[in-house]
Amino acid sequence: MGISGGDSLLQGRLAVQDYFKAGFTGEAVGGYHSTLYVAGLPGAGAAPSAGVNGAALNSAVPRSGQIPFPLAQANKAVYLNAADFAAESGVAAAILLDRLWENSGLSVTSTGSQAIAPAALPARDANGAALGVGVGIALEVVTQTGNGAPVNATLTYTDSDGNAGATSVVTIPATAEVGTWLPYPLAAGDYGVRGPGAFQLAATLTSGAVALVMYRRLARALKSVAPNVPDAFGPADGGGPCFDGTVPWFVYLLSATAVGRSAGSVQFVQA
Repeated sequence: MGISGGDSLLQGRLAVQDYFKAGFTGEAVGGYHSTLYVAGLPGAGAAPSAGVNGAALNSAVPRSGQIPFPLAQANKAVYLNAADFAAESGVAAAILLDRLWENSGLSVTSTGSQAIAPAALPARDANGAALGVGVGIALEVVTQTGNGAPVNATLTYTDSDGNAGATSVVTIPATAEVGTWLPYPLAAGDYGVRGPGAFQLAATLTSGAVALVMYRRLARALKSVAPNVPDAFGPADGGGPCFDGTVPWFVYLLSATAVGRSAGSVQFVQA
């Protein structure tokens, strides 16, 4: 059915989901950090375990560490109604994402090309399809790496139009902290990623674990312009439609490496 007016928006509001995270050490000022492995509410998530070819994620089978999302109901759609956020220190912005796909088992010591035959995306791209429109892909540090110097990691991917063979590079910092989030920039003209095809390190990471994660942004960023000063949005200025099975969690843009406690809330509408 969907939202038809103010009455259905009000009547469909679900319980507010409280959110808070403990302090942690981030990698770099101006870098991104996945909060999936940070203690708090929700609790820290488990490491990915799907294997190199990965798996699509769906909140009908909740992924540990995700913000709870309403179960699908016939003839009803889910919208992000409102959210708020504040941080003690170290966070410039909090970005709410839908975790679509993740993998595990990438070798951190091999410098050869590691082929990936990815499991299909769930139908949650920007158009509610599985083609990858508006979908990004990032390297996530799952266990602190042991490399003594930065290492380039090259990704080969298929874009949302089905064109294979595009490449992109991110640089993994030396001894990268758990949660370090490195989004791959896309080639000129690309609007999303349908799936990865190969992954290759320029040098060994010595130890640790990394994963590839495909994701879609759900809302505008919540800013942290001063310690403990909150930012918030409602349905008219930041919320919007979600898709059944969404797996929400926050990625932070860091303003310091020593990150203090953070808290907020998320509310969905189902109508």
